[in-house]
Amino acid sequence: MVHTGGASETDWVWTDDGGVLAVMRNEAGEGDEFGSYVCRAEPEALGDWSCRYDPRKYDSPLLFQEAGRTWLVGRRTLGNDGLYDLDQDDLTHEQQYYAYQVNYWDDRKRCSLWEVDGEELTVSWVLDLPSAGDTCFPDDRSLGDGLLEIWNYSSPLDGGDPSWLDGQLGPTQITRTVIDFSAAG
Repeated sequence: MVHTGGASETDWVWTDDGGVLAVMRNEAGEGDEFGSYVCRAEPEALGDWSCRYDPRKYDSPLLFQEAGRTWLVGRRTLGNDGLYDLDQDDLTHEQQYYAYQVNYWDDRKRCSLWEVDGEELTVSWVLDLPSAGDTCFPDDRSLGDGLLEIWNYSSPLDGGDPSWLDGQLGPTQITRTVIDFSAAG
């Protein structure tokens, strides 16, 4: 067991030194923290994860390494500066969970590329992929020479900019985006 708590969807990659770097969605909340955790395990202690809390929630995280750096593709909330945890600590844990969920469902989303700093355990937004509404359950495929395909689903790109919940009630489409990481090293 490397983690017990409110975290659910998790992805991880091996680091160049043989350790592990992971991003875990913390939608259910642990204590008074909701959002995500960015974690690392050293090569000599792969079962001993050190985690840092992030108040954003990266749904369906996809981690990969390219150009000597670690990248994350995950869903991004456009409102509230991207925060899932809105610091409503005057509410009970259960009330916070439902308030954050309702806010999340009613907000607009993007499927986004982020960079993960494995030393600081932080995540920085890089760019949005073509996406809207109900989106972001990505997969990737290397094309070699620093080119990577990201496959994803999204509400129609020409159908306005619906909230996540409104997007759930409509059709979706599959997108394919090629990203060139050759200059990122």
